[in-house]
Amino acid sequence: PEGQITVGSVCTASGRYYASSYGDEPHGNGNGRRCVVSRIISDPSRPYPIHITTESGGWLGWLKKSQLRVVG
Repeated sequence: PEGQITVGSVCTASGRYYASSYGDEPHGNGNGRRCVVSRIISDPSRPYPIHITTESGGWLGWLKKSQLRVVG
């Protein structure tokens, strides 16, 4: 559905993203950065369950659903 975050969604990220879904060491800052959702983990113990990449597929990191806005 339109506006729903799924694997493959192109989004704009906000805030820090992390090296792991557990929040290990901030890896970068996604403020306003376009990205693609590459993986979603349904484990509620993971504070950062969504993995993002660059639009060309380069690894970025993990963040929360609330940090993403679907583009388009």
